[in-house]
Amino acid sequence: MLHIVSQEDRSQLLNKEKTIVKLIELLKRSLQVKKTRKPTKIPKAVIQNRLKNKSVNADKKASRKKPGLD
Repeated sequence: MLHIVSQEDRSQLLNKEKTIVKLIELLKRSLQVKKTRKPTKIPKAVIQNRLKNKSVNADKKASRKKPGLD
């Protein structure tokens, strides 16, 4: 069941015409096929930079530890 209403004008005829236009627009929008999203790849340089920064941060934190009794 589809219910489309238009009360923009005082004239019943104009309101009927506007509802028909609304219905046609609704059908056009519903029949359009949406494009599927193509997932982007993360560049290798970005991954390498992240891993490098991660290891630098790990070394920085490891240097703060007290030396062990080994």
